[in-house]
Amino acid sequence: MRYQTLETSMIVIRSNPLHYKIVRFSEPKPRYQDKKFYRYHLVRCELFDSKTWKWKQLEEVKFPQTELLSRNTTVSVNGSLHWLTWKRNNIFAFHVNKESYSIFSLPLPVSEDNKSKDIALVRYKGKLAITSIGREDSFMELWVMENYDRKEWNKTHTVNIEALRRKEPYTRPVAFCNADIALMKEHDRCVTFFNITNGSTDRLSLEKSLNHGCFPFQSNFELSDLMGESASMQVSDNTLL
Repeated sequence: MRYQTLETSMIVIRSNPLHYKIVRFSEPKPRYQDKKFYRYHLVRCELFDSKTWKWKQLEEVKFPQTELLSRNTTVSVNGSLHWLTWKRNNIFAFHVNKESYSIFSLPLPVSEDNKSKDIALVRYKGKLAITSIGREDSFMELWVMENYDRKEWNKTHTVNIEALRRKEPYTRPVAFCNADIALMKEHDRCVTFFNITNGSTDRLSLEKSLNHGCFPFQSNFELSDLMGESASMQVSDNTLL
């Protein structure tokens, strides 16, 4: 923990027996004498494997000098973890099994004018997807990556959110509960379950804020031995944390 943590995320490889991995990105000390420092933003990458119960350091990740991970945007799809980059022009993917990474662009119509749009990275029907809302718009576009290998995107929905924006101008999606229901964050302690098909809403006030992010978590009532010893926890089905 000598280096400042930028982002962490976990992916479950299998549930029975439980096998998961945790990736951590951190800020290394600047190496001004290294010519690569001026061309790239170097980030430390470490991986924890529950099977060996050990961390190992991987090769540093090279970001373009003006880019970095955008916090609280992680989406797990296709055995890889995904983040938006800081300027929200690209998506960073860490491929857990291959212990490698890649950076690819947003759909072209979105990336051309994304400075005026609110973009969120989500999982939709098991696929990588993004939502795009114009700052002055009353419509939300949903783009789904139909072919992950070829990076082919398809705009599947254009949804009218005018009624939501009249109540809260800065409402934005943070996750999809299923194919029809989007969880929309309105402000620190209020969310709305929004049906993108018929426009119905169900508003919910929370005791605590969502400033630290929101992610879907699915499990069952079976005990999960996270440490491979006596420590275990029991969770309910289809929980959104």
